[in-house]
Amino acid sequence: MAKYLLSVTLTGVLFCASALSNAQCDPVMVGTYNGSPAIGNEFAPFATNTSSNIRRGARTQYIFRADELTSAGLCPGNIVGLTLEALQSDITGPGPDGITGTADDFLSEPGLLVDVRMAHSNLAAFVDESDQSLLPLDQNVMSQYSIHLDSLLPIHIAEGPLHFALAPDSFFWDGTSNVVIDLAWLRSAVNGLSPQFKMTEELGFACTRWVQTTQGTWIQHGRSLTDQPLPLQASTGINERRPVITFFSVGGLATTIGEPDARDLQATWDAQASVVLLSSPSPLPSLLITCHDTAGRLIVQHRTSGGELQLRIPVTDAASGPIFLNGAAEDGTVLLQKVMVRP
Repeated sequence: MAKYLLSVTLTGVLFCASALSNAQCDPVMVGTYNGSPAIGNEFAPFATNTSSNIRRGARTQYIFRADELTSAGLCPGNIVGLTLEALQSDITGPGPDGITGTADDFLSEPGLLVDVRMAHSNLAAFVDESDQSLLPLDQNVMSQYSIHLDSLLPIHIAEGPLHFALAPDSFFWDGTSNVVIDLAWLRSAVNGLSPQFKMTEELGFACTRWVQTTQGTWIQHGRSLTDQPLPLQASTGINERRPVITFFSVGGLATTIGEPDARDLQATWDAQASVVLLSSPSPLPSLLITCHDTAGRLIVQHRTSGGELQLRIPVTDAASGPIFLNGAAEDGTVLLQKVMVRP
């Protein structure tokens, strides 16, 4: 039985290659704001109101092609944050001071509950090039756990940067696949505007697919809207514009080391059995080990209690391509990142 061994050493010393390949990359802005804010629900990421048609929730997916991300300079590795640029506040009326037009106005109503998900995708557009038929939302990213979940404290949109910190459950971009960002939200009140955001000019392909409620009283959907099938009291469509988004990433595919009293962890392919074997001949600290495939699907999530480790991870049903291993300490510090290329 042939085995392919990749050894990962967790010590207090960084190898030079690891230190270089896992450096914090510069923030990368993808898309160019053309200076003309768009008005309307098909463009605003948080479409709360257009004229008299109140929207209380929506889901929007944005395709980012791999060549776009590469050209912009995004490092392969863990995407740990996203920032959108709002050009105005989500003003709903006068705030605590009772005066319309002052800085506290956007706080006068409850805000948005937001999910942000990311996944690798085979989609290059939401239109089939062969017959020009519309393609549905990417269901793969909708099935993922939320990388970012604002479920406890509603957020408010204020003019300026709107940042989502994705760590410690960051998304690992392999550097070659297209990426879909899935943004789903539910407003806590029916009142609200669609604040303008910095948007790209038309990109020449259907990069955006949206589904929205068309009645403010219909809130049973939570943040689970879909277009397969399209629910009653909802509408859907596509367009060729996206928000300008800044990506924050930690680049590199090698091992990250951060635990001084750890020993060594071995990651081994059992090629015939389609199993990844994790083992440690010496005690390890408590780790949360996660394993994803190239489609972004979670294969396993395992919490170690410390001590020696023997873990078998079946990958028979995983998407083709590398397997991504991550290990994080209890405080969220990433101690292990490893890409295992299939033999």
